[in-house]
Amino acid sequence: MAIKHGELVLVGLRELDKVVSDGTVWRQAGDLSYLSFPSLEGDDLFHAFFSRRGGVSREPFASLNLGLHVGDGAEEVLTNRRLALDVAGAPLPSLVAGQQVHGTRIHRVTRAEAGRGGRSAADAIPETDGLVTDVPGLVLASFAADCAVIVALDRRRRVIGLAHAGWRGTLGGIAAKLVEGMRDLGAEPDQIEAVINPSLGPCCMEVGGEVIKEAETKLPGLVADPAEGVFWRKLRRSGGHQGEGSKYLFNLWAVNQAILEGAGLSPVRIRVAGLCTYCGDSSLLYSYRREGGRCGRHGVLLRLA
Repeated sequence: MAIKHGELVLVGLRELDKVVSDGTVWRQAGDLSYLSFPSLEGDDLFHAFFSRRGGVSREPFASLNLGLHVGDGAEEVLTNRRLALDVAGAPLPSLVAGQQVHGTRIHRVTRAEAGRGGRSAADAIPETDGLVTDVPGLVLASFAADCAVIVALDRRRRVIGLAHAGWRGTLGGIAAKLVEGMRDLGAEPDQIEAVINPSLGPCCMEVGGEVIKEAETKLPGLVADPAEGVFWRKLRRSGGHQGEGSKYLFNLWAVNQAILEGAGLSPVRIRVAGLCTYCGDSSLLYSYRREGGRCGRHGVLLRLA
């Protein structure tokens, strides 16, 4: 049973008893390594979640930091971006990035906006966490080090999009808004393929009771017994129910998958990397939480051929 709430349609708990995972492949390109989803591979598309290996940045950003906003040297970051874009077969002026603010704004990228956010964070698309386009050659980019990045494609309509989804964006429904933005370009939800890249997993994404309260308010279709639910579970309790001392493990992957299904995507077209940035291989993965807030950012790149 689908549960409607405002503009979102959420899949009920009994219909989503596990996160669908997909075989993902780590590929090597010179010194760089990147994660690829076989379901999205083809001559018509480049997509990649770049690991932290193979760049020129020094600690604590070592080494393929692709974020300009974290305190790393601009020269190093631009060198890293060129290295990653070489793998994508695209020049730096084709890259487009948003000024990620943990919001839910989706922006349609036109050819005239090529290069926005590529060389400087100052000219990134303002207050934008999601990008969609139907323009071949543009490289959509998102940067993260614990938040999920959702990548989506309608091959038939040749429309692509990506969204930066931490818990705030997730509870704001950015996954559904990404689908809506793609629909505005002609995409059909039942033809969209989506993947959720590595992020904090349900094993390690600890949140306070206030986050669960917000989830219950904004996404009531996801309400479940926190001790048994697939969307979150109680970690410990040192006060009243969902009080200040209550802690939970939040399943970012399952919540976004449920929202994508509610937006019209087929469950078989949604794939989850299933890699946690916090407890995963630290030689491959940045983690904002594990590294105390000072670290590089992974780049997720997406381009229509």
